[in-house]
Amino acid sequence: MPLLLSVVVLVLSLFQKASFYYFLYYHRRIMVKGSHQLDRVQ
Repeated sequence: MPLLLSVVVLVLSLFQKASFYYFLYYHRRIMVKGSHQLDRVQ
């Protein structure tokens, strides 16, 4: 049972880290897209 609990904690921590990096990547893509649109307007 403790082994299963440690595996669950490991998977949850990995999923949290992956979602955090995905959020950073997605946010940076939106920022780049917005800056490109601003450059096109000027």
